[in-house]
Amino acid sequence: MLPQPHRLPRTADIERVVRSGRVLALPELRIHYQANQQPGHRIACVVGKRVSPQATVRHRWQRRLRSVAAEYITRQTSAGPHYDMVWVAQPGLAQVQSFSEVERELATALSHLSS
Repeated sequence: MLPQPHRLPRTADIERVVRSGRVLALPELRIHYQANQQPGHRIACVVGKRVSPQATVRHRWQRRLRSVAAEYITRQTSAGPHYDMVWVAQPGLAQVQSFSEVERELATALSHLSS
């Protein structure tokens, strides 16, 4: 679970980031991001029915993405730009065999964001 200050819970904030933010496109994920004035990153993870019609599969991916987000936040320093991010799962995510492969791609993309 993400700590409360690092969650992006309001629908209006999520829509703002998706509509007016920038996008990093990965094969299984889209990362929408926009700079914020908060003391840290805020993240929302979205796994829709296009990923899988089965709720158990969607919730499993939701939990996995949140765990990666929590790990990413703990490794970040307070210096540098901070972003509101919306991680949107793409339909191909449910067919991925290895979660470590998604973690590596996500880590690479987020390192570009930090630099």
